Amino acid sequence: MSENISSFRKFLQESLLEITQAFRCFDFKLDLLSEAVLLLTHYQEEGISLFPVIFISDSKTTIMQGLAGKEAIHIGSGPANRDTLTQAFKNCAPLAEDRLWAVYMIVEDEALSYGIFRSDPSPLAPTVFERLRNLQTARGCIVGLTRLGGSFVEIRSSTGDFKYINVSGASDEGYHPAQVIRAFVDGLSAEVDEHIKPLLQSFYYRLGMDILHGTHGTLIAIQKKGHRIPSFLEDGIHFKPHVAVAEAIAAISIDPQNREPYLRLLSYGQLLRKLTWMDGITLLDTEGNILGYNCFVRTSVPDAQSRVLGGARRRAYEVMQRFVPEQLNGAFYKSQDGVIRYKANPCV
Repeated sequence: MSENISSFRKFLQESLLEITQAFRCFDFKLDLLSEAVLLLTHYQEEGISLFPVIFISDSKTTIMQGLAGKEAIHIGSGPANRDTLTQAFKNCAPLAEDRLWAVYMIVEDEALSYGIFRSDPSPLAPTVFERLRNLQTARGCIVGLTRLGGSFVEIRSSTGDFKYINVSGASDEGYHPAQVIRAFVDGLSAEVDEHIKPLLQSFYYRLGMDILHGTHGTLIAIQKKGHRIPSFLEDGIHFKPHVAVAEAIAAISIDPQNREPYLRLLSYGQLLRKLTWMDGITLLDTEGNILGYNCFVRTSVPDAQSRVLGGARRRAYEVMQRFVPEQLNGAFYKSQDGVIRYKANPCV
């Protein structure tokens, strides 16, 4: 008597059928795409999770032109099957971990060739996957895969079709890492001048994705521009004057040939990443400026019914979000195991 066994791989292939139908320009195997998704959801090297961005097409030229790639480096090739795909991940994923490089895979006549290409490193430019999200064309086909956090993968084609796959088994069906990051970026750009808002949002979107893929926890409070630091965040290190991220971006927009504000912005990006790795809360404002770090709040609760499950960061976040929107414009939380939350000002 045969056992009735359900296959998740078959279920995944059925879910991805709509995406592969966009590949009218070449014969793309459904099982190859489902295998790439499964590899990406939990991909690790030496116990460390990796978050490479992967693009698949039948033409390297299509990828480079469509995504503004700077240069491509060929690494290997083989039959278009699981073994070659696994080797491509192993050879390329560690090289694309910093997201300044992306992985390309070219499927052509039952063969798979792969390598990496350099993306635009400017902190003010859209990320390479953002370029794919904005690309909706019937000329040529590209499919991109990005792991947004945990086991949450976005699959998107250059024709505009997309799918989100979450294999973590989490009960929170509304959990969507990309939407959380976008809400966070909207919150800290709420009061910036309109002519530099898209640039500041690109800058902080890159930071948000770096935080999402980090192995550490993060807490960020967004204060309203020009307001006094709330009393519950006074226990911390405050910058005087604040680090003027918006000012550096404005200077770049006025004189793009001046390298000094661009170098300032690169330094601010590195500083921000280090601040978000540290204990306590990083404090920003609604113009995207950096006000302080290593801030702590009291997280004691008055009774058992008010207790919060989780560690110190989660308890601090629960306290922070109570001050939105009266004293804060937003509160952001990421746990060490990848769960993220953002409490937004409903008026933004």
